[in-house]
Amino acid sequence: MQATAELEYDKHSLLDEIDSLNNAECGLGLKSVATALAALMLAAGITIPKVYLSSSIYYTSLETDSLYSSYKSLKEENKYLEQKLEFMRYKNSVLLSLD
Repeated sequence: MQATAELEYDKHSLLDEIDSLNNAECGLGLKSVATALAALMLAAGITIPKVYLSSSIYYTSLETDSLYSSYKSLKEENKYLEQKLEFMRYKNSVLLSLD
């Protein structure tokens, strides 16, 4: 009889243990969700400014390159116009000396 009672006790304790495992909290706790959100916010806080700065530097570089190309072409045009002006001055001085 004692063996039967002990067997019944073991059965009930095993069933209670299984029930406690089945009734255990499933899913994520509030602490894990808060930690995950904090990590996500930290990652976003680091990457968003980096992306913005990289983009800003890229577009500023494009604008600088465009302005530098314009500067070079205007400098060449200025040289051409100076040569043309010098030729006209020479031509004018020759014409004045002939008169």
